Amino acid sequence: MKNLSKLNDFFESIKPQKVGIVTHVNADPDGVGSACGIYVLLRDYFNIKRARVIFPEGPSRLSKKLMAKYTILKDYAESVSEEDAYIIVDAQSLETLGREKDEILSKPFFIIDHHQLNDVMVRKAYDYVIREEVSACILVYEMLKEARLSCHVNVLNLLAAGIIFDSKRFLRATPRAFKVIYELLRQGIHYNEIIEVLSGEMDVSERIARLKAVKRASLYKSGKWIIAFANVSAFEASAARALIELGADLAFVASESKGHLRISARSTSKFYKETSINLALDVMKTLCTVMEGTGGGHKTAAGFNGRGRLNDAFNFLIRKLEKLLGYKLSSIT
Repeated sequence: MKNLSKLNDFFESIKPQKVGIVTHVNADPDGVGSACGIYVLLRDYFNIKRARVIFPEGPSRLSKKLMAKYTILKDYAESVSEEDAYIIVDAQSLETLGREKDEILSKPFFIIDHHQLNDVMVRKAYDYVIREEVSACILVYEMLKEARLSCHVNVLNLLAAGIIFDSKRFLRATPRAFKVIYELLRQGIHYNEIIEVLSGEMDVSERIARLKAVKRASLYKSGKWIIAFANVSAFEASAARALIELGADLAFVASESKGHLRISARSTSKFYKETSINLALDVMKTLCTVMEGTGGGHKTAAGFNGRGRLNDAFNFLIRKLEKLLGYKLSSIT
């Protein structure tokens, strides 16, 4: 009961009347599933009547489809409003909370996350449940199981969708991910139906962003590794994945707008296994030493959110990679 005890201590100490459950901007299925799961935990186990889910600036298009299919919430909010405390799930960094960041940080908060988080975020939290996994929904499922709650199948479907989505349909997987999905299948989730929803046609704007990333990519070689850098105006993570799918070993895709900078980084499992370069710890967190912002994520998938110039960030990353790899990056023309 360790994780539930931590959360119980938080509530006993803070004694909040209103609790906000918040995830990252443009919440994906993992953010939505884990937020809905925590909502059920607070309602049915901790008996907190005034809890609400907050998706800053709204959930993603795909997440809306999932929530329409598997209804749990009567409604949700897109901005904070006089909450006494917050549970932050699947947020990765403070910057991913968007415009709500300062208001959320002004109140006590508890973190539940599967990323390698920025130390600043962890230090500011009252307490946390953090373990690197392929999905935050895995951690939330285990907390619901710990509480011995019998959940509606819609809750289980949303948790499964989050795991399937964030694991890229188990291209990135752990023994725990398979164990949880096995248990969810035994409890009656609609696996094939979930896959159909997740397999919906990619939005045209996302497809355009991917194609622009390919068109604009600057390619480098370091030893046997191919490294790509590109800029888009949105869908950085999807564009970075596209560059990996097309043959890059490591990809950085950034967007810059009015001084705000977002960077998504992706690498192949082979690149990590052979170089031991952890994108979260060795790359994105070091970017925070020269630019204002936060960085974190996983070994092969990480991000940076903050302020700065795109060219300055890419130049820093090139120098950092040269140091880590022990080779100069040579331009591929």
